[in-house]
Amino acid sequence: MKAIKYGYFGEDDAIRLFLHHYLKAVALGTPWYFELDEPFSHRYQATNKKQVDSLFAEACQVGLSDYQQDCFFVGRDLDDFSSSALRQKRAAMHEAVSRWATKAILLVPV
Repeated sequence: MKAIKYGYFGEDDAIRLFLHHYLKAVALGTPWYFELDEPFSHRYQATNKKQVDSLFAEACQVGLSDYQQDCFFVGRDLDDFSSSALRQKRAAMHEAVSRWATKAILLVPV
């Protein structure tokens, strides 16, 4: 089986746990599986959305370049249910990681 090494940078355990179980389910019955890059996860941690906002682009670059991750997930809660706030946040985050658009996945639950 082939391992797909992924990085995660986000503000809370809920998104990380959801992602872990989702990726496990997606890989069922395939010749590959997702593997969290633990050393990276210990180096880059956030505890709130302000830290995510200020560090996610750097964390993405480091994960994909220095740690040779196959893909990278950013988890950022949006506590506002406004659809315009969601569009603005996603657009700003997408622009910040556009260099890695094929490998960076943004998770922005409301």
